[in-house]
Amino acid sequence: MTIYDALYAYLPERWQRPLWRLYFGLTPHLGLPIPIVRLRGPLRPHGRLASLGVAGRAAWLRPYLSQRLFRSPPAVESVATSTLWGLPARLRELGAECDATWTLLDDDNASWALARDHLLLPSWVGVERPAPPADGDVGTITKSAVSDRRILRRERLHVTISRDPRDLAYFHAEHYLPTMRARHGEQAFLQSPQRARALLRRGFLVWSEQDGKRLAGSLVELRDGVLRLRATGLCGGEQGLARRGAYAAIYYFVCRQARELGAHTIDLGGCRPFLRDGVLRYKRKWGGALSGRLRTSYDDLGLSWARFTPAVADLLAELAVVFRDAAGLSALSCLDVGGPAGTADALRCHHLLWTSGLRRLYLASRYGWQPGSTTPPDSVLLGPEEIGSSADCLLRCRRSG
Repeated sequence: MTIYDALYAYLPERWQRPLWRLYFGLTPHLGLPIPIVRLRGPLRPHGRLASLGVAGRAAWLRPYLSQRLFRSPPAVESVATSTLWGLPARLRELGAECDATWTLLDDDNASWALARDHLLLPSWVGVERPAPPADGDVGTITKSAVSDRRILRRERLHVTISRDPRDLAYFHAEHYLPTMRARHGEQAFLQSPQRARALLRRGFLVWSEQDGKRLAGSLVELRDGVLRLRATGLCGGEQGLARRGAYAAIYYFVCRQARELGAHTIDLGGCRPFLRDGVLRYKRKWGGALSGRLRTSYDDLGLSWARFTPAVADLLAELAVVFRDAAGLSALSCLDVGGPAGTADALRCHHLLWTSGLRRLYLASRYGWQPGSTTPPDSVLLGPEEIGSSADCLLRCRRSG
């Protein structure tokens, strides 16, 4: 067992947080070099050539952006290294050469090094929902989730609960690890067996079964009235099982039984800070809302651009980024239309992206807005002059209150 595993398995959670925050906050001040690379390639969805600067220590940042943003593997060029103190100036230089820059730092250091001209995105966002009343009604869900319930009946899926440590070993080896490796590859952040056993002592396993075969499982922790989905996995990492309702059965069960199990809140876990992320969209359809108070990491992801280029517009349209805005979370997206956007475009984008827990949804249009365009609820319409740079965008967001 590594020291890392021991900390997560045996150290009380109230001690873990201050220790990890101390570690993440002090490490950049030791003078260690921060790597900076440039990615070049065709961006989704239109294939426009773009150049993105990437700075930071996390292994997942560059591969994730490469897979999520580019239509084909981008060329990777090592640019330089920088200390924390020289990083702001170096990023401004890089911003003049690239369409946009991404930087990953702990949130304390990001607040002074990046806050002036970067949108600060939490590297992960928490998603939660209230536990529905104990009457069998799962509460607020989308039409897509209702469709999933029909799939459960068609596939004859049912759910069982287990607290057997032998089942945990099977879940960890045959469901959880294959799924995480298939989804995230070498960048997978894996729960150790020791950590999983510690969680099982405070919770249970939920199995989604069909004709006696376990299609999917979830390790659930119940603490202080909060039901937390800590780890999930499909049998053998087979993603096709999700389309057959394997995950939906678990979500439906958790929503129905949370109150009877003694929970008032369901923590659906963390997601990437992008409204178009598939995992976030799935949790949202089961009534999940963004929660600024849930911390799944201590990193912030800084996004900056010097000019509102077509590549920046594509990036914002493809991701719809969630960033820290005043005391809450807001989101920024760009409409992918060929001319001035109108009311129908704004309402359509709002309908697709709006997520409970957002403070504002900022909708940008590369070609401006048609006269008299109506603003959707809790939204702000931005023209190209208001989003000319990330610093301009931040200023406009602050003025909107």
